[in-house]
Amino acid sequence: MAFNYPNFGIPFIPIFYRFATMRPLYFLLKVLISYAILLFFKRRKTVNAPKKFNEQTIFVVNHASAFMDPWVIAELQRPVLFFLTRGDIFKTWLRPITWAAHMIPIFRTKENGADSAEKNEQVFQEVYNLLRKKKSILIFGEGYTDDVFIRSLKSLKKGPARIGFGAMEANDWKLDIKIQSSGINYADPNEFRSEVLVSNSKPIHLKDFKAEYIKNKAKTITKITKMVTVNLQEQLTYLEDEKLTVLHNQIQSITKKGIAHHQSDERIKLETRWRYSQKLATFINGNYSEEDPKWITLKSTLSSYFKLLKKEQIEDQWVLDYSEGKKPNLFLRGLLLLVCLPIFLIGCFHHLIPYLFVKRFTEKTFKRRVFWSGIKLIMGYVVLALFNILLCLFLNYAFDLMDTWILWIYILFIVPPFGVVAYWYALYFKQTLQLAGLDKNKLEKLKKEREKCAALITADISLH
Repeated sequence: MAFNYPNFGIPFIPIFYRFATMRPLYFLLKVLISYAILLFFKRRKTVNAPKKFNEQTIFVVNHASAFMDPWVIAELQRPVLFFLTRGDIFKTWLRPITWAAHMIPIFRTKENGADSAEKNEQVFQEVYNLLRKKKSILIFGEGYTDDVFIRSLKSLKKGPARIGFGAMEANDWKLDIKIQSSGINYADPNEFRSEVLVSNSKPIHLKDFKAEYIKNKAKTITKITKMVTVNLQEQLTYLEDEKLTVLHNQIQSITKKGIAHHQSDERIKLETRWRYSQKLATFINGNYSEEDPKWITLKSTLSSYFKLLKKEQIEDQWVLDYSEGKKPNLFLRGLLLLVCLPIFLIGCFHHLIPYLFVKRFTEKTFKRRVFWSGIKLIMGYVVLALFNILLCLFLNYAFDLMDTWILWIYILFIVPPFGVVAYWYALYFKQTLQLAGLDKNKLEKLKKEREKCAALITADISLH
């Protein structure tokens, strides 16, 4: 019988119940990562969000950005999750940590040896038990992450369907286990203050396939895997040919209607821009041909324009503003920089050393760039916290600056936002210098090239 927690008319009781179902480290990470995700991403959105804490669901998720993906899903989804994770990181001395963080190993023969199947049987029994207790499992269906961020989806493994049906069999088909596809859509996972949207499909209730499964297990598992794949594609900006990601981003940049980082009209809601990026990808999937002269011309024109932008170190938005007769107000930009200078200096005082240390360590230690954002997020959070706690305690002890409770409020709620402002300030200052030195002749040339791109997009691409 399911346990219904009492709320006594107090709205926050369900929140405490949710925390009570978490293991200690997961709870701690949940709290810390929520704050980190809030700072890292400028905008966050969940579409068709699950409403229950205990969903008894297997969430199948795309794996676009290695270590960043689990943090994003854990934060933007309501259910308490248990993560199926590659088994080679489960060292003996790490077991207490992995257990407390809701991590469950999954073993592969290639990496973990011939006894992987036997080990996985024990793992599956643990997963079946968690599902019986109405917990939810997260599986990255693709199995691995590409080195370069792409807007596509690799073939999904059959593991989620096997695990789901295995749990149903182990519990005499008395459970209502579901498989739900969750798509993570990044503007750019490697960029600080970018955007992310998570979209969830309708769940597949495995009990509805009992008769089919009993008749032919392999065929039903394949069928469910295909259904999960289609559902996941529909939650993403999905390009059938991943090599067309650059073309897709360039078109979004020109129209300003999509989710390309720093290349969209942020006055438009994130979900609306994501829907546009999906429609654009669908149009490309259905109409693109390498041999079609229209597409050849469009790709060539866009490529030339963006290469010229890079060469001249000019942003597309500046060219658009110039085309629309908008001139940068250098006086107001300078005044804003002057007003924000004290915040920038305080932000640098607290963040510059941790930032440089984490950046250098991560980029030297991990060769694959796809790992950087997730590692920087967590490691930066820890290093930043330790550095500033020690720094502030020392300064307060030496100079008796403020009461202890005020000091902790300052560390927790003032220091992090000042770092965000410092990051913005550095970019804004650099842009202001670039805008001050813009060459009108170069802008005029780029304006004409951009107009060619926009005209081709308008003529060749029709989204309904």
